[in-house]
Amino acid sequence: MTRNCNYSCRHCADNCGPRQYDKTTTPENSEKILLNLPRTTTRLSLSGGEPLTVPNTLRHILSYISQYRDAILSKNANLCVHTNGALLNSLDRAYKFLREMHEYGVTQISLDSYDSFHEEQAERRGISTLERDWDFDGALKKLSQELSVKKPFKKIEKRGCNKPLPFGRAKKLPKNQLRSRSTCYALSDYFKSGRKINPSIDYDGQVYFCCFMTMALGSATETPVDELLEKFEEGPVGSVLLKEGFAGLAKKFNPDASPSKKRRFVENPCVTCEELTEKIRNEAGSPI
Repeated sequence: MTRNCNYSCRHCADNCGPRQYDKTTTPENSEKILLNLPRTTTRLSLSGGEPLTVPNTLRHILSYISQYRDAILSKNANLCVHTNGALLNSLDRAYKFLREMHEYGVTQISLDSYDSFHEEQAERRGISTLERDWDFDGALKKLSQELSVKKPFKKIEKRGCNKPLPFGRAKKLPKNQLRSRSTCYALSDYFKSGRKINPSIDYDGQVYFCCFMTMALGSATETPVDELLEKFEEGPVGSVLLKEGFAGLAKKFNPDASPSKKRRFVENPCVTCEELTEKIRNEAGSPI
């Protein structure tokens, strides 16, 4: 929903950082995107950047979802908000945030700053991750007691990324800090969910097969996402990728690859996928 962030992490794949308010979804576009989501949507994650740096936008989106939830999401859908937690560095702030998220019907909170790159940013700002955890856990306990429930949210996730892929700022990292192997979670999720694509939608409404792909399928502000995904499944890239995987994609679009390159297709499909789709875009200049 935004590229604006209070951190400028060295591993950020989206080059997020301060003073990027212009790269935030508008209220009008957010409503169009939400109404164009598939009616079968079972999970919706709101992320950035840092959503808490654009609180009015976050509230507008959550308020709209709350008002039209049955028309936007499937029954019992999971609604998740991601944050690095830096702006929750007091018991009072953490409590107000959790209370508000609960009132909006958010079912999951994901704290995404448990890695060395986020720690660097926190230390520069004098933020103690340990103290923040105490405040967050204390606020969660306070809300649980107030609501007389054991778990105000279905899930509280704490995670990080110590071995990023070479996208965005991470391209400048030393090789020993990068992930040497990868797994295409978008493709594995596709098969696990009964051949259902879980797309990524950027702040401007552009739809992608996954969050690392830079070749858009189209705009969710103009076209129902179901239509864009159906077009992708039938298109030159999607029809091969979803049936034959990366080996098939490489065979079709890069048949003369060297043996070492072919090994990379298997070992690091994320990088391979981006290279191939970039090649296709440059040569054909057409949607995938």
